Amino acid sequence: MQTEGLQENQKSTHAEPDQFVAIVRELEDFTGRRLRGEGRVRCLRAFGESADGFERLARSARMRARRNPFGLLITMVKDGEHLLRANARVEDRQQMHEAGEMPPPVGCCLSCETGGGRHTADCPEAHVA
Repeated sequence: MQTEGLQENQKSTHAEPDQFVAIVRELEDFTGRRLRGEGRVRCLRAFGESADGFERLARSARMRARRNPFGLLITMVKDGEHLLRANARVEDRQQMHEAGEMPPPVGCCLSCETGGGRHTADCPEAHVA
C-alpha cells in the first residue's frame, strides 16, 4: 500500500499543472519546506476537483496558519472545503450594492483574503466594494 502511494505521487509530479506547481511553490517558499508524499497527492487531487477552490484554500492556509500552513491546507482539503461555493458572500454584496445598500466593511475579504479594505487584482469583490 505504501509503495502504491509512492508510485502515484511519483507519477503525479510529472503531470502536475503549472498553476498547481505555482500555488504549492509559493507555500513552499513561505514555509521553507516541501509538500511531499500523500499530502501532495491529496492536494493535487483537490486541485483537479476545483482549481479555484484549492487556490483559495492555499491563500487561507498561508494567512491563517500559525505554525504549519501545509497541515492546515491538507486538513481543509480532507474536509472538502475546496469544493464549497465560496462566492455566496460576493453575490450578497453585489445584490446589496445594486439595491443601494452597502454592508459594513469586513476586516478581511472572504474571497481574496486581503485585509484593510484592499483586494487582489483578480478578486471578484474588487469592483463591488
